[in-house]
Amino acid sequence: MQRRSNQYKRAFFYANSERPDSGPPSLYKRVKQVLSAPRLLAIKPERLANLAKTWPMTQEEMEQVVHFDSADWTLFKVEVRLDTGKFICSTWYRWIGEKCFFVDIGFGDKIERVQWARSDYIDDIRMWCDNDNKEVVEFVESVNASLLADNASFLPPVRSDTSG
Repeated sequence: MQRRSNQYKRAFFYANSERPDSGPPSLYKRVKQVLSAPRLLAIKPERLANLAKTWPMTQEEMEQVVHFDSADWTLFKVEVRLDTGKFICSTWYRWIGEKCFFVDIGFGDKIERVQWARSDYIDDIRMWCDNDNKEVVEFVESVNASLLADNASFLPPVRSDTSG
């Protein structure tokens, strides 16, 4: 079965506080609004098993990842559907002990991916993937500004269990 995310075109916007022109401001505000409440993220058992092999972490580290509170994380990247201008996945990072964790959160508070680095990787990242297509940036900005203004869009419920 083909993954749904491959059926439409996407754009990626990197949130970079040092470069305010790195994407539509309303997109970042919208993502932070939707994910503002603490929540329990879901992860599929097969994804968890694969994660344990490729990105091993302690139980404590996993607990801090799945008990997501955006106040403790920094928004890193947002994936947007080009046909709707709405975000479908966001990547956040935070330091837990000696590791910098990156978590991709998809629709329905599902963990799409978790990775970590032991160095100051985050300081070395260059924003070479910034979307400089003005038409796309303007479209995404207008969609998300409108969603913020009328606040009538669907806000997903906060999950209280980890079943995925």
